[in-house]
Amino acid sequence: REAKFDEGDVVEVLYDEDPDEDPEWYEATVTRRTMYSDDIQYSVHYHLDDTTQTGVRENKLRPSAKAAKKKAAAARKKASSKAKSTKSKSAKSKSDMKSKSKGKKSDPKKKKADAKKKTKKETPKKAVVAEEEPEEADGDLDDDPPWRTDGHEHIGRRVRWTPPPDFDGGGGPVEGTVTGWISETDRDSEGNPGFVSERTGRPASLYHAEFDEFDQDFEEWELEDCFV
Repeated sequence: REAKFDEGDVVEVLYDEDPDEDPEWYEATVTRRTMYSDDIQYSVHYHLDDTTQTGVRENKLRPSAKAAKKKAAAARKKASSKAKSTKSKSAKSKSDMKSKSKGKKSDPKKKKADAKKKTKKETPKKAVVAEEEPEEADGDLDDDPPWRTDGHEHIGRRVRWTPPPDFDGGGGPVEGTVTGWISETDRDSEGNPGFVSERTGRPASLYHAEFDEFDQDFEEWELEDCFV
């Protein structure tokens, strides 16, 4: 028998332990999965009251509709961010552009709109986006969770990345610096994972790098190939 849920998955749990209350679904995160020969049980952490429950059977769990909606909004946000970062180069020379960028110290927390990237689909951060999509009023992901700017060995490391041929931010290798990251354990204000890997569909770390003319985000497996 194959389990339907993994540790770290955001789910809804049917709580029917109180005889005085009607059964109701509550959002929670799977913290442990136990496989038996004839059963599968889970331990969960409820977002509403910060409590845990063990021995939850699989038939009392279902995927979180709220988490799925948030991932869809994140995908749209990600596409919008890429459109902003791939604007055409100006007529100024590259040296002028570089000297101008050295005078600014960017704050990665202010660039959250360019960096919040959650999706289980094919990697859209390397795709060309023709038009910006309007951001949803009830889905602002800026600084939720905020970028960490220290506490990891990758912060401050130089990277060299070659954009794909159809990427407007450059046609050859460019160098930048890792300035922020989100831990796989980070949660947003609604208790959902800060980032869900596009490769595995599970919570993972995300890294933010700044280049001279654009910003780019990388999963760890992508970043490891870019270190100078």
